[in-house]
Amino acid sequence: MYCHYMFRTNWMDSAPLLPIALAWVLGIILSPVISLSFPLWLCLEGAVLVVLMVIKRKPLLSSFLLLIAVFLFGGLRTSLPPAPRSQDDALYRTAQEWRDRMLGEYQRLGLQGDPLAVVSAMTLGDKSQLSREVRQDYSVSSAAHVLALSGLHLSILYGILLLVFPHRRYPLVTQLVLLSTIWSYVLIVGMAPSIVRAATMVSVCSLASLGHRKSLSINTLSFAALVMLTVDPLSLRDAGFQMSFLAVLSILLFYQPLHQLLHPCHPLLQWLWGMVSVTVAAQVGMIPIVMYYFHRFSCYFLLANMVIVPVATLIIYLSLLLFLTAPCPMLQLWVAKALQGVSDWMNATVSGVAGLPHASIEGIHLTLPQLILLYVFLLSTAVWIHRKASVADESRLETSKFLR
Repeated sequence: MYCHYMFRTNWMDSAPLLPIALAWVLGIILSPVISLSFPLWLCLEGAVLVVLMVIKRKPLLSSFLLLIAVFLFGGLRTSLPPAPRSQDDALYRTAQEWRDRMLGEYQRLGLQGDPLAVVSAMTLGDKSQLSREVRQDYSVSSAAHVLALSGLHLSILYGILLLVFPHRRYPLVTQLVLLSTIWSYVLIVGMAPSIVRAATMVSVCSLASLGHRKSLSINTLSFAALVMLTVDPLSLRDAGFQMSFLAVLSILLFYQPLHQLLHPCHPLLQWLWGMVSVTVAAQVGMIPIVMYYFHRFSCYFLLANMVIVPVATLIIYLSLLLFLTAPCPMLQLWVAKALQGVSDWMNATVSGVAGLPHASIEGIHLTLPQLILLYVFLLSTAVWIHRKASVADESRLETSKFLR
């Protein structure tokens, strides 16, 4: 298909779903501007599909009409009224009871103050106890993402489950068990939008790995976006949704070129450089939209995340160990003390980073056209970098063939 070749580059991993996802997103964005009723959207969609079936032997026109059909379906889906979510549903009541019980367990074991608030936010999705000062410190230091249940937390949990359930012999059964556990956890913590997005991404990557495909690529990211926007197209307007996908997309585009700049020999330096590359790659895609919504640029984001992400990982491990050691009260009490101490140290570190001179640049006001131009520039830079790398690889290949 033409759209496949039009968007095909090495760095996109031949992502045929990318133009479809972009057409879907454009349909959702422009549907309020076009402002058609549901029957009119349906008629237009039907007409395009009929024409598509008639001229299916013309690849170029068929590809164009397919994108038009996807665009119209985005508007069609957006024109439907959102399904009401009942807070009195028995499933949600049960989940709330489980979360309250786990929160009570933290309090019973001696967690209190800001450490309790941070641990509750990171593991149970309960931010009600976070003080204004703690929120401000995490925001200024660019570490606020660890307080919201997201891909970082689920990827850690998924990694722990992989250690418990090795998947070499029965990959399908193992993945089903892992995904069932992940979604049970999502239900327990209240199905917040951020954790639902992360669980959807983990599920898509897990299914991609079963098909012996690259677990995380622009194609899987596009598919995850299609799934989420089909369920709730209005989530596209959520800042958290936008930042999550831009961070992952930025890692996919910029991590490899950044990581290849240096080749440390020592394993510790390799791990450290990998952390730096991931952090910088994610921030490249996040900085413009953070400045647009929060009018702030955090100057020490690299320092903060280099410290906070490993410590946040340790806190999640300790929280899980806390509940696993319930049969041994004395050991559980020691784990709770360790959890309190680590959380307290992390809060102090974040507060210290936020208190550094010029920790953030405030009062930045980007307009929407400026934001779009920034992302056009970033995307153009990514295309240039990967094309240059591709040319260099081809040159080396030709040289090696000549030398043979």
